[in-house]
Amino acid sequence: MDFKFSDREELLRKSIREWAEKEIPPRMEAMEETGKFPEDLLKPMADMGICGVITPKEYGGTNMGHLARIIVLEELGRVCPAIPMGMQVHHMCAYVLNTFGQRLRRGSTCLRLPGGRPWASSQ
Repeated sequence: MDFKFSDREELLRKSIREWAEKEIPPRMEAMEETGKFPEDLLKPMADMGICGVITPKEYGGTNMGHLARIIVLEELGRVCPAIPMGMQVHHMCAYVLNTFGQRLRRGSTCLRLPGGRPWASSQ
């Protein structure tokens, strides 16, 4: 069995690592002081597809799958463990809405999740 990443997965890993090393450290001191997730990171993370990595394309996600989600979480966690913990909560909410949500509710709620709306909410 071959456990190497595909070219696409390796590109994802490298891109997330570079972005995380540049964008997260300047916010870490404020995170420590306030105990709050840096919400200003959500829009850039959404633009990169991080927020919608497991969300179907018809709801605005990238639908890259759970391996891509794990790659994203690991690379974010290399820089700051708090960031992937917050994203994991987001991904869990997105998964539940995508899998078990009513069709109409799914469209109105999940469209906002990949777009960087803080976490999840119901209408």
